Amino acid sequence: MKILIVDDDRPVGKGLKGSLEKLGHEVSFVDNGEEAMKLLKSTMYDLVLLDIMMPDMDGIQLLGKIRQIDPDMTVVMVTGVKEFELVRKSLQLGAFDYIVKPFNPNEMEFMLNRVKERLTILKLKKDYQTFLEEKVYQQTLKVKRIFLGSIASLIKTIEAKDPYHKDHSENVSKLSVEIGKRMGLSKKELNNLSYSGLLHDIGKVGIPDRILLKADKLTPEEYEVIKRHPAIGYEILKPLFENKNILDGVLYHHERYDGTGFPEGLKKERIPLFGRIIGVADAIEAMTAERPYRAKLSRDEVIGELERNSGKQFDPYIAKIGIKIMEDRNG
Repeated sequence: MKILIVDDDRPVGKGLKGSLEKLGHEVSFVDNGEEAMKLLKSTMYDLVLLDIMMPDMDGIQLLGKIRQIDPDMTVVMVTGVKEFELVRKSLQLGAFDYIVKPFNPNEMEFMLNRVKERLTILKLKKDYQTFLEEKVYQQTLKVKRIFLGSIASLIKTIEAKDPYHKDHSENVSKLSVEIGKRMGLSKKELNNLSYSGLLHDIGKVGIPDRILLKADKLTPEEYEVIKRHPAIGYEILKPLFENKNILDGVLYHHERYDGTGFPEGLKKERIPLFGRIIGVADAIEAMTAERPYRAKLSRDEVIGELERNSGKQFDPYIAKIGIKIMEDRNG
C-alpha cells in the first residue's frame, strides 16, 4: 500500500515508517498538517496514519480537510491511551479506525488487513459504479439515436409535403458546416453545428399545413403563426440536447443582425453564433432553391442579396464567408 504518516513526533514517525517499509509498503512521512495537505493534493495514498495531538493543525482539523479532498480516503488515527474522547470524535468525523501508541505488532497487522479489505470493497464499489454509469451512458446514446432517427424521419415527412423544400434541412446543415470550417470552428463545434442545422426547422411540425404549405403570400396573422416555429423546435429538442449551441441555432436562426428578427429581437453579437451562421446558410439555401412564387436565384443574385443585407439581416463577417462560398461555386 501507499501510506502517508503524519506525526509531529519525528522519532516515532520515522520508526513507524521503517517498520511499514519492511512489510513492503511505500511510505511517506511528514511532521505537520501543512506538509501533509501539500502531499495529499498532489499524490494518491491508500492510507493516512494521522496523529491526533499535533501543534498548529491537530489531527481532528486535518481529518476535516482530508475529507474535503477525498471523502473516501482511509484515515487511521494514531493516539495515546488518554485521548479516547478525541478518538470517538474522529470516528464520528469519518476516520476508519485508530491505533494506540506504543504500537503492538499484532494490532498493527490486524489494522492493516482491515484497511486492505476496505480498499478492496471501495475498488469493487467504484468499478461497479463505473459499470453502471457506462451502461446508463450507452443506453442514453441508444435512446438518443432512436430519437434522432425519429426526428430525421419527421423532417423528411415535413419536407415531403412540399417538393420545394426537399432536402432543405440537410442542405442547410451542410452549408452551415462549410461556413463553420471557414471560421475555424473545432471538430466538436462543427458536429454540433451539423445537428443544429439539420434540426433548425423541426418546429414546423407544430405549424398547420394550411399555413406551412400555402403558395400565396401569408397574411400578417399567418406570418405570426409561422414565427412560432423556432420556439416550438427549441421546446421539442430541449429535453434531448444539453449542448446550448445546438439549441441556440434552432431558436435564433431567424434573428436579424439589426435587431428586427424573431423570436426575441436580438441584435448583433447578442445573437448566438450558431443562430447567425444558420441564418446565413438558411437564406442562401432558400435563395438557391426553386419556390412556387419564384425561380431560384443565380449565383450573382445571391451574392448581391448577401451584400445588400450584410449588417442588416446578416452578420457582416458571416455574410462575407457566404459570399466567398458562392463565388467558389461553378455557375
